Amino acid sequence: MNIEQEANDKWIVQAFNGTPLLLIPCGGSGFDLDELFGEKFQKFIYEFKDDQGRMFYHVNNLEKLRDKLLEKIKRDKTFLNKLKEQYTTSYNQSFTIAVNITSDKVLIELLKKAAHTLRMSVGLAHIIEPFALTMDDEIKKKLSKYCNDAKGLNTRLSLLSAPTEKSFISEKEEDLHRISLFPPEKREEEIKKHIQKFHWARNSYAGRTVMTEHDVKNELTTLKFNKIDTEKIRKDKQKLIKELHLDDELITLLNLSDFLTNLQDLRKKNILMAIEQMERLLDELSKRTGIKHELLRYLSVHELGDVFKIKLKTLQQRRDGVIFFTTPNSENILIGEQYKQFIRAYEKNETKALTKEIIGMCASPGTAVGKVKICIDLKDIAGFKEGDILVTSMTRPEFLPAMKKAAAFVTDEGGITSHAAIVSRELGKPCVIGTKIATKVLKDNDLVEVRANHGLVKIIT
Repeated sequence: MNIEQEANDKWIVQAFNGTPLLLIPCGGSGFDLDELFGEKFQKFIYEFKDDQGRMFYHVNNLEKLRDKLLEKIKRDKTFLNKLKEQYTTSYNQSFTIAVNITSDKVLIELLKKAAHTLRMSVGLAHIIEPFALTMDDEIKKKLSKYCNDAKGLNTRLSLLSAPTEKSFISEKEEDLHRISLFPPEKREEEIKKHIQKFHWARNSYAGRTVMTEHDVKNELTTLKFNKIDTEKIRKDKQKLIKELHLDDELITLLNLSDFLTNLQDLRKKNILMAIEQMERLLDELSKRTGIKHELLRYLSVHELGDVFKIKLKTLQQRRDGVIFFTTPNSENILIGEQYKQFIRAYEKNETKALTKEIIGMCASPGTAVGKVKICIDLKDIAGFKEGDILVTSMTRPEFLPAMKKAAAFVTDEGGITSHAAIVSRELGKPCVIGTKIATKVLKDNDLVEVRANHGLVKIIT
């Protein structure tokens, strides 16, 4: 591969806590889309360093797949339901519970199956990104024709893009609320049931986070339950669509956005459950190899067949910084100077000019003033205080404890189907998404005003 050429190509980048063995199989599902769409992703770039990850989507791939999706929907009104059914079936058939690991050979086969389950946990639902990463501005532009001002536009976009099904996070909160109604001395059994049902909910691409009874009890002390009335959301959306006399094309895009938002939530749940399965196997692999679990996450899927031959030094080097460049038929791994060369080439044109105002898109309306807390990984959440403004590249389910405390959320990335958008609406908190630069411009303890209705974050001091 030509490092300079690839680094300077047109990419849309998503950043999160992540490791190769837990993320790359999920991304690999993008190579399976051609069977249904006649088009597929041609390449991905992944960067990892100290359990932080970035996934690079090629713009041309996104646009071609988006167009194929819109073409399919136009031709077949039942296509989306077929897509969801096929996705769910493929995932369910791939899921295997690992028991009775009698030999190294059996363990290797189970690891391969777990990697396949991770791939299927995204599967055909990988079509979400071609729409979500390319269409937000187009939807906003089309809706602007029906609005007189930016505030009205953002408020209406927030309502029209609100999901019409409860997220698994909302379901988890409802279950916590149910437990809170029991007297403290009668909660133990209900807490155990809660863990059994949602034990996977705190996982991430960086690994498993075990949910304990102590964790659940802490959540109960900070619970701020906000019941989601999905029926009211549906009615309010339909009412606004009629009042604005939206055209059929825009209605189709809004309906597609709603469908994909709900599918994305199901996909995320499946991913987190698949990660749980892989993580349990890595526990066993760590015992048998003597290599720390956190380093085993830096394996490539292609190395699982000879996993007992892997060198500790190789995994340590990758954790210090690695690029995986993948295509349907190949994988290149860059470490050391080649890794640094790619990062320099990619970042040399990034603009980091300071500004007093940051512009993004309204995901949930409202206004809030507070001190910035930059959250890049899970350790940042530990210091999060009530009333802080959560600023991050993009939120994830494991950020929920901080999101409950936050006065507002601001993200670099994400669109109207993103996790931040969904949760902010469910919690009723102001949220500005897709700023591109918030984590670069803002610093911890900056005092800011979030005017989500205007898609604006203003630095006060």
